[in-house]
Amino acid sequence: MKPNKIVFAAHDFSPASKNALEIAAGLAHKTGSRLFIYHVVSTSVLTDSESLYTYSPDTDIKKSSALLRRGITYLKKGFPGLQIAFEVDYGFLVPAISEKIEALNPWVSVLGVKKRTGLDKVIFGDVCTTLIGKVKSALLVIPLNYKKLKLETIAYAWD
Repeated sequence: MKPNKIVFAAHDFSPASKNALEIAAGLAHKTGSRLFIYHVVSTSVLTDSESLYTYSPDTDIKKSSALLRRGITYLKKGFPGLQIAFEVDYGFLVPAISEKIEALNPWVSVLGVKKRTGLDKVIFGDVCTTLIGKVKSALLVIPLNYKKLKLETIAYAWD
């Protein structure tokens, strides 16, 4: 199946993710692709000794949507004419991203990578590394400190 002319960007509002989003926007703009920004409000269940408390994501989804709208306004100023769509979803992070990439079939997916340590690494793991084996899309992983995309030539290596 031929990929759609979409640049997919997973976004979690971290500095690494914001940096990757800028690069995804530049890539989409330079290639005439549509930018699709995807944020997942993670599933969470808390328990105490007597009952099970389930978290309702509605408030976080609304807040995330408002933040993304504000960010899209900023991106459109920097990349005039860029078509941008977004979605805020609720679920488990890696499966949600994998399913969305499969549904959209983008020609490239862009993710920011950040170093996780301690309990954060145990709970969330490394999302980029996990996705590499799960998605059928080219993945462009952007390190935290990388700022400018100078798109002149793209080389694709395979074995």
